[in-house]
Amino acid sequence: MCGSVLCLAALVLAVAWAQVELPKALKDLVPLYPKATVVTAMDTADGSHAVLEAKGPAKDIVSFYRKAMEGKGWKTEMEMHQKENSMVALSKGKQALTVMADASDKDKTTVALTLGKR
Repeated sequence: MCGSVLCLAALVLAVAWAQVELPKALKDLVPLYPKATVVTAMDTADGSHAVLEAKGPAKDIVSFYRKAMEGKGWKTEMEMHQKENSMVALSKGKQALTVMADASDKDKTTVALTLGKR
């Protein structure tokens, strides 16, 4: 049996070292923005979802994904940029990908990736 402080320290280290990865459908399709960290990821009956934390302006991050996906034959359906938020909706065949970035937190930009059906 370990002491409570030692057990707590081991738990904190295990959580810190645990690395969340993109769901397989997203991982096989979209590149990971440079130095971005996957915070949450899941597959559902409707598709695959992930939330990332990155550094940089929302517009730059969304443009990175738009260019990468257009290079793979995806079509931009809609793109929008505001002061701290940007989004792009893309499609290819029966698939749809939405990328939303929120840079309202000065320390990080939150990026949501959603892959589903059209």
